[in-house]
Order: sequence, then structure tokens, then C-alpha cells
Amino acid sequence: MTEQPNEKQRAGRVRWKRPPTPYERFMEEEGIRVVRGIGLRDVRELPLSPWARLGGRGSYIQLDGTEAVWGMYVVEIPPRSELKPERHVYEEIYYVVEGRESTEVWKGEGSQRPAAATGG
Repeated sequence: MTEQPNEKQRAGRVRWKRPPTPYERFMEEEGIRVVRGIGLRDVRELPLSPWARLGGRGSYIQLDGTEAVWGMYVVEIPPRSELKPERHVYEEIYYVVEGRESTEVWKGEGSQRPAAATGG
């Protein structure tokens, strides 16, 4: 038999893991890859997965130290196609890495179309 630990000894294995945040759970539930690390060399080299919610292929990016500060992702828009419309209650910034794009911002019943952008 083994001896029972006393009040000055540890009982069992001591490990604690931080539970995932709501945003981390959201990213996992989206069904696409979440790339984590200190940095990225080239976002064009990231593995992309089909992303049903947006209608393209993408990956979330979670850089060390940015947890709960901001969310980032890379999404590939199929040629001569578009992503599904989204509603946002926050600001979103887009960078075109390669190709051309045009964005529509809808406000109520009308829409605005900012100038097209060209990337890389």
C-alpha cells in the first residue's frame, strides 16, 4: 500500500490549464485551422480550410500576446466570386495581399461602394 500524503505533501499530479476563452471556442467551432505562434513569415503560405460562414477558404491567426486583444484571419476569395455578407458591430480592417478587390458597405437600405484596391 502507498502512504497517504500529509498536509505538507502534494496529493496527485498538479496541473492547471487555462480554460479557453469564448473567442477561442468560437474560432474552434468555425471548423477552420487556427494558426498560433509568435509571428508569421508570409500569410500566403498558411494552410486554408473551407469556411462555410464566409464562403471562401481561410485560417484564423492568433499571435502570442494578442489573445483577447484582437482577432485576425486570412481568407481567400474564389476568383470571380464574393464572400457572403456579414454584419459587424465593430470595426474591421482589410488588407489585400494579392489580386484586386472591391468592398460594399451597407448602411440601412442604401449602400456605399468605396474605391477598389489592388494588393501585392
